[in-house]
Amino acid sequence: MRRRLAFIRYIHHLGVDQASLPEPPSSASILMFHDAVEGFLLLAAEHHGVTPPTEFEKYWQVLKTTAGVGLPIRQGMKRLNKIRVNLKHNGSRPDQETIDQARSDTTALFQEATPLAFGLDHATVSMADLISYQPVRELVREAETASAGGDHITAMIALADASKKSPSHRRRLCCPAGSSGTTATSDAHPASHHFPRSSVIERHAPVTPFRRSPGRGASPVPAITIGTFRAPYAKESLAAAHSRLLSASMAFP
Repeated sequence: MRRRLAFIRYIHHLGVDQASLPEPPSSASILMFHDAVEGFLLLAAEHHGVTPPTEFEKYWQVLKTTAGVGLPIRQGMKRLNKIRVNLKHNGSRPDQETIDQARSDTTALFQEATPLAFGLDHATVSMADLISYQPVRELVREAETASAGGDHITAMIALADASKKSPSHRRRLCCPAGSSGTTATSDAHPASHHFPRSSVIERHAPVTPFRRSPGRGASPVPAITIGTFRAPYAKESLAAAHSRLLSASMAFP
C-alpha cells in the first residue's frame, strides 16, 4: 500500500511542478492531478474492500456508505474532473487561476484524506518507500529530511553515500567485467576509462585550470572553492540524483 501511495504522491508532485510552468504547458498538470486522485481513490476502495464504482464522482458516496470513510474536498474534485474532461475531450485549456485552484484542491485532498482512508500522515509517504534495499532507503530518507530543512549540502552527501551503496552502482562502477573485484582505482577503472561528466557542474561551474602546490610535482589540485557550488544548484542536482537513485535501486530487490 505504501509503495502505491508513494507513486501516487510522485505523480502529484509532477503535476505541481508542471503547474508552475507558463501557459500552455501548465495545462498538462490537470491530467497529472486527475491521474493521481483517481489512483488514490482506487487504492482507497481496494484497501477497504469496496468495489470501485464506474464513475469518478461516485467514490465519495460508495466509500461513505460501504466503508464509513467520508472523504473531503468532494466539490473540488468534481470541479477537477470537469476541467479534465474539457481539456482532454473538448480541447479547452484552463487558465492559470483554474490550474492554481486545482493544485490547491488536490493538495488538500491528499493531506486530509490520507489519514482518513489509510491511517497515515501524508507527509510521511515518500518515494523512498519504493526502494527495497534498506541501507539505500535509509540514506535517501536522511537526504529528504535534510533537504526539507534547507540543508541541501547534507542532502547531497547522503545521496552520494546512498549511490555508493546501491547494488547497481557496485555492479556498474566498482567491479566491471574483467576487473579483479576490488574497489581500487587501478583495478576497477582503467586509465582510459572516465566517469560521465556532471551536467550540473559543466553548466554552472567555471572551468578552472589545475595548479600544482609549490614543491610537489604530483597530485594536481583543482582551483575551485565551495562558493562555486550554490544552494539552488544543489537543490536541482538533489532532485535529479534522487530520481536516478530511485530508478537504479528499484531494479534490485
